[in-house]
Amino acid sequence: MKRYISNQSKYLTVKKDEEFDDVVILKMVKEPDNSICTNLLTVLSETLQQLEDSKSYRAIVLTSGSATAPGCALATACDSRVMAEGDHVIGHDETRTGWLVPNWVKFGMVNLIGFKETERSFQKGTIFSPEDAQKIGLVDMVVPKDDLMTSVRIRLKESASMEDDLRISTKNMMRRETTENLNHRQQEDVTNMTVYSLLEHVQESIVDTNAEYLGWKPVPWPSG
Repeated sequence: MKRYISNQSKYLTVKKDEEFDDVVILKMVKEPDNSICTNLLTVLSETLQQLEDSKSYRAIVLTSGSATAPGCALATACDSRVMAEGDHVIGHDETRTGWLVPNWVKFGMVNLIGFKETERSFQKGTIFSPEDAQKIGLVDMVVPKDDLMTSVRIRLKESASMEDDLRISTKNMMRRETTENLNHRQQEDVTNMTVYSLLEHVQESIVDTNAEYLGWKPVPWPSG
């Protein structure tokens, strides 16, 4: 497992599970929180690719705190979501800050909670408590924090009861349309989001949002 751990301690730790020999736990440990950045995504993507190529391990992804915007997108890409009780939230709040929800995010949400609920939540920038997220199907289980890993292992046992070939074939069948849509529109989506992110009002919103989060006063946006 050393090859998966090297140079990743700043953003991600990887260790074998105590109960399952073929399971590794990926824990996001970026300080001061697990807000998404290019380096974190790069490390996570490379590690997941290494694990997939090895075909020897299944992965559990752990993150602390809330899962909003890209954090929610990461959660919807997983086979199952187990959320701890408490003040944590999950969902896409991009529209609250004047940001456009990326097109590729839509597919994961629609697959879990349906078109109508996804549209409503995107328009309002709704973030859900653990209990509300479970009600609409965004998360599968809500448990006390101390029971989190036990509950995740229960889900793993359910998955392990199915033959790997059958499980993989079923997943591919159910997700083929989503995968094809994502691959087909990838360059178009990247171009659209790049153009949108450079709009003046979007840049202003990004500055204001980060200023509020970090507690500093932004320099007035230049006019003209």
